[in-house]
Amino acid sequence: MPGPARGLYEVLITEALQTQLLNLGDRLLAIRGELWAAEAADRIALHLTRVAERAIAMIDERPRVGIDLSRRLIAAIIQFLLSASSLAGERPTELSEVLRSIAGRFPDRRAETIDEPLTPLLDTTLLNGTSTGNATS
Repeated sequence: MPGPARGLYEVLITEALQTQLLNLGDRLLAIRGELWAAEAADRIALHLTRVAERAIAMIDERPRVGIDLSRRLIAAIIQFLLSASSLAGERPTELSEVLRSIAGRFPDRRAETIDEPLTPLLDTTLLNGTSTGNATS
């Protein structure tokens, strides 16, 4: 894997990155800065998110094992920070379920239909104003 290239960065220095930075050579210089308290929660959470995403992608049985991993991580956080006991409710259930919508009920108790978008809500999509249809002028 090639080392870091010249450019702007805003990532936590990990043990792996530290090793790469020590071997930059004479033409590059790593400029480091302090992780400010005001940005610590965001930067550390982003890093943990990336690590967890990579780890879960390595798992063959992603839903089941990934949910178990997330439950264990949250339990470890609660054990580490006793003041974080309010996070216990943030553990995913063991059923590997995702809430898709909350629909209203009609007077006859039938649930309304809420169509899901073609692009999942958590995915990003570039909307560029072009049409993919066969419109004619």
